[in-house]
Amino acid sequence: MSLKQNLIFIGLSGSGKTTVGKYVSENLGLPFLNTDVLIEETLGESIPEIFSQKGEQAFRAVEREIVGKASEIRKAVIATGGGAWIHPESRKLLKESGTVIYLTCSLQELWSRLQKTAEKRPLLQKGFVSLEKLHNERHKIYEEAHYVLDTTGKSPEEIWQELSQKLGIKKIKKQPRLPRKEITVETTGKSYPVLIESGIRFNIGTFLEEKFCSAVRKKPRLFLITNPFVKAICGEVILQDLHDRGFKTSCFILPEGEQHKNLDWVRVAYGQLAQEGFDRGDIIIGLGGGVIGDFAGFVAATYMRGMSLVQVPTTLLAQVDASIGGKTAVNLPEGKNLVGAFYQPDAVLVDLDLLQHLSDHHYRQGLAECIKYGILGDIELFEFFEKNIFEIKSRNPKSLHTIVSKCCLNKAKIVAEDEKEKGLRAVLNLGHTVGHALEATVGYGKLGHGDAVGLGVRAEGFLSSRLGKLTSGSLTRIEKLLDALEFPRKVKFSPDTAMTFLERDKKKSRGEIRFALPAEIGRVEIEGGINPHLVKEAFQYVGVGDNESKV
Repeated sequence: MSLKQNLIFIGLSGSGKTTVGKYVSENLGLPFLNTDVLIEETLGESIPEIFSQKGEQAFRAVEREIVGKASEIRKAVIATGGGAWIHPESRKLLKESGTVIYLTCSLQELWSRLQKTAEKRPLLQKGFVSLEKLHNERHKIYEEAHYVLDTTGKSPEEIWQELSQKLGIKKIKKQPRLPRKEITVETTGKSYPVLIESGIRFNIGTFLEEKFCSAVRKKPRLFLITNPFVKAICGEVILQDLHDRGFKTSCFILPEGEQHKNLDWVRVAYGQLAQEGFDRGDIIIGLGGGVIGDFAGFVAATYMRGMSLVQVPTTLLAQVDASIGGKTAVNLPEGKNLVGAFYQPDAVLVDLDLLQHLSDHHYRQGLAECIKYGILGDIELFEFFEKNIFEIKSRNPKSLHTIVSKCCLNKAKIVAEDEKEKGLRAVLNLGHTVGHALEATVGYGKLGHGDAVGLGVRAEGFLSSRLGKLTSGSLTRIEKLLDALEFPRKVKFSPDTAMTFLERDKKKSRGEIRFALPAEIGRVEIEGGINPHLVKEAFQYVGVGDNESKV
């Protein structure tokens, strides 16, 4: 089995999906996800409560959404709820996501196992008769899995042995770690490290002890902000490490998605912090992608006028950009990131291993930010992309180490010179001025941030060429690289609506929209006062026309 795929267990309650799944994940060194747990953590309710208060139909709708998101993850072991496989769309996504194993078992043993658990099963309220009925309804559909494995009378070890022989998989040997790269970010009020390493998630407790506990006896309390999926992939490992190191930790779960990065959820976080007695001497840890980093940073900046903050970015986009520099914000209905603050973290801990679990879509979102750094000031990075397309697309660890280190170093230099975006730091807006307007126009969550930035780079490159700055050859070179990494060329949207959102851009100064335009590969110029007709033309350059199709 290719480790790019997932291992997915399906079957009736009691068939061993969770027990076997955890055992297999430990042997393979892969994260374990349970879709029922993801549902409960997303909604903040137990499955019996969801069935009782919302009904089975509402539960199945959420289950399909969670299964869809879990199917996007790579290199994981996934256990689904008993009914998840029944829906045709979920079945299709799971099959495409990896190798599906149906764990079957004699009904008598299934019932015996279920009797030993205190967990309530909403669909088994009539006892063995309900179990038999479910088996008769689902067995044939379960058999559409890639493999069927009978667990009757078998231990997890025996099941692992049979499964590993059948699929040709073995226990994973630990790979040698790449050397740690440390970059220091210097700002007016604070200096902090960015540590880049594979496997750093296993040693976060040690780092926190060294940084925050050397001069005091009492350890600070930790408020970990994450989402259900990241918690399953690496959060449990981190929480265990923190517990082993003697840290008292509270976990705040923000549902996955940009739409939850708002003031309503900020108030919920404030409430939990207050109820649990957190104070300014404690630490907030942001574990996740850009949404979590923005959200955690904003909460840290504003609760009790400021708490210590450690960012642990888990996506490429967050590792090379969002986690460094102190820009924190949440969204309003009127636009993205309109309420925020500049608030520098105390440390950024980058684990390169986590990039292997990103879907191709989410991985591409981060590549857009990496390309941006090459265009705005690091021609060597841009050329590295051009020469190493295959290694980058296949997520070669050494290539990732090079890219992430170069991007973080570039970001650190820019932040050091212009902490609050008064001058030089505006070059980081390359692709973002148009990109943010596209995100708002198409709808948050419907267009990936990196895809929007890629489209923004195309549009702003076109605008620069129309102004006589960027040569057609350089524009072609930029677009060729974007094409090679499979960024969209166009998207369907209303240019007029995009222009309206552009007028609300938070980077506007005294009523003037200022663009970071590529003058050549490796240099960006800030330009304001551009004719609105030219700006609209740039939007149209990346828009789908009547006779075009979306790429």
